[in-house]
Amino acid sequence: AFPESWKKYIRAGVEEWQKAFEEIGFRNAIVAKEFPMDEPAFDPDNLKYSCVRYSPSPVANAMGPSWTDPRTGEILNASVYLYHNLVKLVQDWRFLQTSPADADVRKVMFDEETLGECICYVVAHEVGHCLALMHNMSGSAAIPTDSLRSPSFTGKYGTTYSIMDYARNNYVAQPGDKERGVKLTPPRLGVYDLYAIKWLYTPVPEAKDIFEEAKITESWIDEKAGDPLYRYGKQQMSSRYDPSALEEDLGDDPIKAGDYGIKNLKYILKNLNNWIQDDESAEHRQELYSQIVKQYGRYLQNAVYCIGGIYLTEAKDGSVDKRFRSVPRERQKAAMKWVTKQLQDNDWLDSREVCSKFKLSTKASSELNASVAGILTKIYMNVTLSSYLAEKNPYTLREFFDDFYT
Repeated sequence: AFPESWKKYIRAGVEEWQKAFEEIGFRNAIVAKEFPMDEPAFDPDNLKYSCVRYSPSPVANAMGPSWTDPRTGEILNASVYLYHNLVKLVQDWRFLQTSPADADVRKVMFDEETLGECICYVVAHEVGHCLALMHNMSGSAAIPTDSLRSPSFTGKYGTTYSIMDYARNNYVAQPGDKERGVKLTPPRLGVYDLYAIKWLYTPVPEAKDIFEEAKITESWIDEKAGDPLYRYGKQQMSSRYDPSALEEDLGDDPIKAGDYGIKNLKYILKNLNNWIQDDESAEHRQELYSQIVKQYGRYLQNAVYCIGGIYLTEAKDGSVDKRFRSVPRERQKAAMKWVTKQLQDNDWLDSREVCSKFKLSTKASSELNASVAGILTKIYMNVTLSSYLAEKNPYTLREFFDDFYT
C-alpha cells in the first residue's frame, strides 16, 4: 500500500543497519523485501513476519514496537509502522531547521529525493527500536556546538553520535553553510549505534556460561566509560533534570545553539510570505508559523533546564563516571540571564506582516512567555537539589530567586 516513491528509501533505512552487523561478522543480517503477494500463507498480522506497514492516517508519526519472549528476551517480532502524515512531520522539521541554509526546502512540497532522505532517516531510527535500542538523548550533547558548522565534522558525524537521539536536522547551520559543504541532516548510523549493536549481538563463544559472557561484555562498557561519544542519556519522561539528555537539542552549549537557531527562525519569519506561495487562505503559513513558535520554545527550554541542572549518568561503583553532577554555577547563571532576556525581547515573533494574514488570536510571544515563566516558577525544586549535590560553589536557592526577581 506504500506510495511507490517511498519504497527505495524505506529499504535503504532498513538495510542501513547491515553495516553495524558487518562490523561484528554478519553479512546481510537485515534485508528488506517486498510483501510476497503470490504467497497465500503470508499474512502481515502473523507474528512470524516482521513487516514495515503503511497506515493511511493523519497521524504525523512512526513507531517501531517489538514483541519479546518474556522467558528469554528473544525478539519474536519487530515491525515498523509508518503513518502517511509522516510526510508533514518530516517536512516541518526540514523547513524549520534548515530552510535558511537550504533553498531546496523553501516550498510547500519537497522533491522526491529530499522527502525520501527524510523518510529513510525515520525508518532507520524505528528499526533501531526493533533491534532493542532505546532513545539515547545525549547523542548530540557531546558535540561542540561550533563543530556543527564544520564541513569535515558534519560530513563524518552529522548532527549526533546516535540515530536514536532526537537530533533531527542542523538548525545551527547558517545561510551559506550548505555551499561550504556543511551537512544539514543526521547520520544514518552514529558511533554509539555501532557500539550498541556490538554489545547486543556479538557472539562470545569463549564464555562457558552466561556469567562469563556478562563479565566479558561488561568489560566492553568499561572501555568506553567516561567517553562522551558513547554516553547513554536516558529519555526523561515525567521530569527534567539533565540538560544534556533532552529531545530536539543540538550541541554542547544550548545558549550558543539557541542563538544560532533563533537567527534562523527570524530569517524564516522575514521571508515566509515570499517562500510560501499559492496559499490564499494563509492556512499553510499559519501552521508553519505555529511550528516556528514551538521551535523557539524548544530553544528556550533547552537552556531553562541548565538552571538547577544535574547531569545523570548510568554508572556503576568504581567507574570514572559519576552518577550525579551538578551543572556548574556559572552555566546556570548564564542560562538564567539568557532565558529571561529572551522573555523580554521576543516581540519579533509577533510579526505584523505575517500574523495579519491569520485568524484572530492572541500574541504568540505572550502565550510562550507564560509557558516558560511557568517552568521557571517551579524549577526552584531542581535548584534546591542541584545546589545540594554541588561539590563546591553551588548556585543557591537564594541566588536563583534574586536573579529571577531582578
